Amino acid sequence: MSDTSAIEAHLQDLGADPPIHDFVMALADHEDVWGDRQGAYLSLRPTAQESPIAVYVYRDRLEICLEPHRASVRAGSLDGGSVKSPSPATSHWVVPAAVLGTGHDKVMDGAREAVRWRRDGVRFPQPGKTSRKAGQPADEDFCPVHFIPRRMCECDD
Repeated sequence: MSDTSAIEAHLQDLGADPPIHDFVMALADHEDVWGDRQGAYLSLRPTAQESPIAVYVYRDRLEICLEPHRASVRAGSLDGGSVKSPSPATSHWVVPAAVLGTGHDKVMDGAREAVRWRRDGVRFPQPGKTSRKAGQPADEDFCPVHFIPRRMCECDD
């Protein structure tokens, strides 16, 4: 079960716009998510440490993490959204707060899809641990924030 009081406190601290606040609280009612405040955003994951971020919550927008083709399909279904691709494995469907009024149900479907995908469909090794897959160097290190190989990550962590 989501810790809605902790998520509420993180949203207050973030200064989330009312449509963002209401959307995230509704998502937490529908899906079991764990929130963690990280600088300019609140991250929502299906579990505390075993899965990557499903939704990045900013004060004025959401970034919903989906497989690249799914993010494109979702963005094409709603005026005002866009896609950014921080890694080859994941794209972010960017949804401004203003879009949530008319597109709430479509965005909720996309956010729930992201939570399920991160919970069930994608698993990354624990940060800093080596996991060798075909084509990966034997000593590859993983980003502790984004759970992707450091060579693919653009953050400074």
